[in-house]
Amino acid sequence: MQEQKVAIKRRGIATFILWGAVGFGIGGAIAGTIAVDAAIFLGFAIMAGIGGMSLGLALKSWQMAGFLALAGAVGFPFGFFICVFIGLGGLGEMLPDLFWRILGINTIAGAVGGAALGLPLNSGKAAGFLALAGAIALRIAEQIQEVIDFGLITPQLLSGVTQLAIWGVVLGALLGTALGYLEKRRGHIESVQTGYKEQV
Repeated sequence: MQEQKVAIKRRGIATFILWGAVGFGIGGAIAGTIAVDAAIFLGFAIMAGIGGMSLGLALKSWQMAGFLALAGAVGFPFGFFICVFIGLGGLGEMLPDLFWRILGINTIAGAVGGAALGLPLNSGKAAGFLALAGAIALRIAEQIQEVIDFGLITPQLLSGVTQLAIWGVVLGALLGTALGYLEKRRGHIESVQTGYKEQV
């Protein structure tokens, strides 16, 4: 009975995926309207801030929504800044071109931003899972961008909006998957511990 109560209190993985995709997608669409030249970092901050808040709301916590919004707004722009620093600083030339083709430079931004979202959760495992999810998500988004020319399917004015919205949906969905899995696992552990205490 206690295990059922714990399961009811926690949202399923699909719910986290939906909250993440919607939050980051909306944030990406808004970011696409301003993410030009120097304002691109502000755009990433808006996308990740709104997305982080959405994931926090999926946890049913306004406090966590605030923490994750701040972590996302700081972490992802910092991750992209590292990418720019590597690109402009010539550090990328120290590694083989094949490495960047397989890995993709934006995976660094995804890993840094995902890890930042894990910090408010006070869990190294959460930071690791979210870092991996963020890295994979931005690599997938980068591949989509290489395959699809957004300028051909949308007006030029909306191409940036469409691009970052898609980036946001992919990023939010994978981060939501990781967070939902972690929450489901934590709920299972708490259920087992509660059942053990009741038996004792």
